Order: sequence, then structure tokens, then C-alpha cells
Amino acid sequence: MSNRRQTMQIGFIGLGGMGSAMALNLAKAGQDVRAWNRSKVAQESVPGVTLVRLAADAFEADAVFTMLSGGS
Repeated sequence: MSNRRQTMQIGFIGLGGMGSAMALNLAKAGQDVRAWNRSKVAQESVPGVTLVRLAADAFEADAVFTMLSGGS
């Protein structure tokens, strides 16, 4: 068994307050994070995270997180 960490490709949908913090922590941990948000997000607000143009692009990953507000 190897002690090397494997990098995952992680998709993230929703970069509000909680989503951006989670995506940043994943990127800081060395994961390859690609994210999409409904409204425009400044790249400098999520350093290390790749912002993608289409939500479908975020789904081209090993795992996908969604951090969306619920409607009532």
C-alpha cells in the first residue's frame, strides 16, 4: 500500500458563502476543483479553484458537490 495521496477531480456547484469556503479548502488540500456558480464569481475570490463556463463541465469529475439554497 502506498502512502502517496491521490489527487481527485472534484466538481462543485454553488459558490455562495458555504460553497466557496468548502471549495477553497478542497483546493488548499491539493485537490483539482472545478466549480460553477449561477452568478458570476471573481476568480480571485476562489484561488486554486478552476471556474467553468457550464455546469455540465463541473460534472466531468470524480465526485461532485452541490451547495444550493433550498426554495420554499
